[in-house]
Amino acid sequence: MYVLLLEKAFAKFAGSYDKLDGGFPMFALTVMTGCEDIAVYKRTDTTWQKGRIDLEDIGARTKNLFECGLSYYQDTPPVSQEEMFERIKEFDEKNYIMSADIGGDEMEREREDGLVERHAYALISAKSCKGGTLNLVCCRNPWGNSKEWNGDWSDDSALWCARERACVCV
Repeated sequence: MYVLLLEKAFAKFAGSYDKLDGGFPMFALTVMTGCEDIAVYKRTDTTWQKGRIDLEDIGARTKNLFECGLSYYQDTPPVSQEEMFERIKEFDEKNYIMSADIGGDEMEREREDGLVERHAYALISAKSCKGGTLNLVCCRNPWGNSKEWNGDWSDDSALWCARERACVCV
């Protein structure tokens, strides 16, 4: 819920929700919490690269809230999909504030899978099922509307019925 509250506070800071059009959640978290140690991970085809916000450049960028400076560590080895999920689970267990977003060329374009590009989501939890062979994340759309994941393990997925017999999530 913190991500939703921070979004509302950041909209006040920016002047209105209209000014949050395609913003970066990590920049909002830095501004609204004062935390300067925010991990940012960017997915490539098969790995994740750790990054950071360029805090020295933020002061100059506050006129345009959406040009947050990001740097990705070149000396940090990429993280595999499995390692990234374990990190997300660890962050969830420690109650870190987490968010996720989907890049794209077009502002708030709805994809066929129901998710929206250039839109931020609250990352609520991460669970491993079936002895670690199935990894699930729960994300919340701050809009609270019908634009949501519609694939496997979505709200209406038949896989949830099978879950009672085949899946114990931890």
